[in-house]
This record gives sequence, C-alpha cells and structure tokens, in this order.
Amino acid sequence: MGCFGLLTLTTAATTKEGNMGDAEVTDPIEAAKKMVSLLKTKNVDYIVCLGHIGVDRDLPVTSDLICSKVPGIDIFIDGHSHIEMEDGKVVGGGIDLIPSDTLIASAGCYCKAFGILKVDKNGDMSAKLYRGEKKACALIDDLVARIHEKVEKELGTVVCVTTIALDGEHSYVRNYETNLGDLVTDSMRISSGADICVINGGGVRASLEGGEITMADVYMVMPFQHDMVLMTVTGESIYDAMEYSYAYQGENFGGFLQVSGMTVFYDISKDAGSRIVMITVDGEEMDPMGTYTVVTSDFVATGGDGFTSFVDYPRQNIGYDSITFGEYLKGLGTIDEWTIEEGRLISV
Repeated sequence: MGCFGLLTLTTAATTKEGNMGDAEVTDPIEAAKKMVSLLKTKNVDYIVCLGHIGVDRDLPVTSDLICSKVPGIDIFIDGHSHIEMEDGKVVGGGIDLIPSDTLIASAGCYCKAFGILKVDKNGDMSAKLYRGEKKACALIDDLVARIHEKVEKELGTVVCVTTIALDGEHSYVRNYETNLGDLVTDSMRISSGADICVINGGGVRASLEGGEITMADVYMVMPFQHDMVLMTVTGESIYDAMEYSYAYQGENFGGFLQVSGMTVFYDISKDAGSRIVMITVDGEEMDPMGTYTVVTSDFVATGGDGFTSFVDYPRQNIGYDSITFGEYLKGLGTIDEWTIEEGRLISV
C-alpha cells in the first residue's frame, strides 16, 4: 500500500507561523498526479490519499474533484468538511459528489464515529462507520476520569456574569462588528496598554448567552490560545489591514477584523482596496505617517488569513489571548448593556 497526503491550498495562511517549516503547499491536483505516478513505479497494491481537503461546494478544490481528475487513487480518506461518509456517499445526502473510480471516506468529527475500511480478497472495497459500544480499559478509563475531574474543576470556575447575549455567531463575527468581538478586543487592548487592538473574526468561535460565564466558556470562545503580540506600526499599515479585511466583507472571511481603540468608516459600495473612508483614534483622524501601538494575535501579525500588513514589524510576545480575556472578565464581574461601547465599524 502506498500513501500520500494533501492539504488545502489555504493551509499556509490559516496556520501559525512556523508550523509549516520549509514545506510548501502546491496545487493539490498536480501534486496528486505526481504522487500517483511515483507510487505506481513502486508496485504497490493500493494507492491511498490522506487528505485534508473536504467536499464543501464553496471550496476551490474538493476531494471528489481531485479524484475525478487524477485516475489511480484507490482510496481517499478525507477531512476538513467534518461530514460523515459511507461507501463514497455523504451520509444523509446533501452533497452529490463528482463521479470517479475512487472510494472517498470520511468519519466526520469529534470521534462521534470511526471509519472502517475493508478490502476483501477479490479487491472489493468498503467504507463503513462504527458508532457502536466503546471498548473499555479500566486503567485508561481511571486515568482519563482523574484528568477530567481536575480539568472540569478549573473550567467550571465562574469568571463573570453577563445580563446580555454576546454575539460570536459564525456569519456575523466574520462580516460585521459584534459585541463579543468588541469585548475580546477591549480585553487585549486595555490589558496591554496598546492604542489599538485588531483580531481576526475567525478566531472567535462561539456566542455566549446571558448568565454565568465560566473558564470553559472562555476557551470555547477563544480555543486557539494565540500569543498576544505588541507592535508599533504606521497608520498606513493599519489602513492596509482594514482594506484587506473589508475586501472580503460579506463572504464569511475568517480574516475580517474586529477592533478596539479606533473607529473605522467604510463604504462597501466602492471597489475592494478602496473601501476605507476614514479611521479615527480618540476622535482624531488617523495619520497614515504617524505611529500607533497595536496588539493582536501572532496569527494575524505573522500573515495568518493572508494578512501582510504587519509581518515586517518587530513584535513582543506579551501573553495569551484567551487567558487575557478570562482575566479581563474577572475584573468586570458583570457585563450589561453599558459595558461595551459599540459603533466601531461604521458604514457610510
């Protein structure tokens, strides 16, 4: 059996700096063709692709597209879409795959099911999902239970109470200012003493309803535990960052910026790259030639989501965003309608 791997084209832009090492993500269709040709020279019985590609129809390249374009892949074990598949079909329907001779398999997410691939003596292949009774080991179960008890105690700690719903819903935090985006950016700006904070909306992963907020909620909102970095940048670079953010406004772009410490006036009717009308700081128009201290995540600062505005600036690591957010909430004690000053991203 010969195996090779494929990643999404956006991998380099969506992972933290350094995670890729010297690796380069090339066109997955061309990469698959090269690997199939290579593995055929090794006289392997089966060619298997381990892919983090997905089949969502808004993706530029999907696993079923690759299989239709690249003959010779016997099995494609897929990820990224978080869907379940059996025998090459999406469980429950909803997505019609492009036909090919490849068996595509996917086990969904969060270990709700486990994939079982079988090849019989005649070469017939099947891909099923196991959702049955879990296999138990008393020693491991005891160890896991003790770890869970300790972790759940810490995560169950109440850090704050909110009387209002805090909006981190996927399609809003990636397209518009939300009160939760405001709250998170305030926590980072105020704790660091920076003039301005920007974070990618894709880093805010959940909403919070009214009531108690626990540490578990904090990590649910901000699960990545990015490093917070402090930089001194020009106003021009901040304008560039906001232009890039608004170039994709309305497209559920994970790089859409939530902000604190400034007010951004934009006109979405203009062409991408010319949509920022004005940015003000403390009521004064931002000077493109002036300098401002900015706190953000290392993900944004080092080019995540395609941002290049800040990559050349020296930066200082000053903590973790999720821990900072939790400590800020502790200091607030209670969040109400007066806690968060909204109106930072204004359409004109």
